[in-house]
Amino acid sequence: MVVVVVVRVSLTLFIELRFDDLTPEKAGSENMANLLREKRKQYYRDMFASFGSILCIKEHWDNQFVFVVYRDIEAAERAVRVMSCPEEKRKMVESIQMKLVHAGEPLSSAPRVSFYVRWPQTKETKKAKVFLSLSLSLSLSLSLSLSLSLSLLSLLLSLTRNLIESNAST
Repeated sequence: MVVVVVVRVSLTLFIELRFDDLTPEKAGSENMANLLREKRKQYYRDMFASFGSILCIKEHWDNQFVFVVYRDIEAAERAVRVMSCPEEKRKMVESIQMKLVHAGEPLSSAPRVSFYVRWPQTKETKKAKVFLSLSLSLSLSLSLSLSLSLSLLSLLLSLTRNLIESNAST
């Protein structure tokens, strides 16, 4: 069996975010909804920065995702580890909510716990997955072929032995 190990060297994270709860109807006006969205974006930026130095944030807010590029791999790995854990995300969001309560600001500007963090899909990771899949399929095919070959060989030996025994007895 072939084992493929993919080594992560990316400093970039993919983060999916939602703002669908900040509609003009729920916020009271278009201006208020925009203000709450901008505040939430800043809280997200601050949250990302809490893991280490950021080179840049490639913002695609209208498409509900961002790419956060960290300066070093340790910060990126720490961010993925913490923000992928539901309990840790909840603690981070609750901390922001507490600050908002003390400041007398609306809780709706706080990030939602439902944001999603992962390493981005790259050509290399896709190729590695395809290679791993092909390797496993090939290994399985070889195992089945070998198993089938051994079964056929065993059958041929048995038939040959029976033929020799029947010739010897006549």
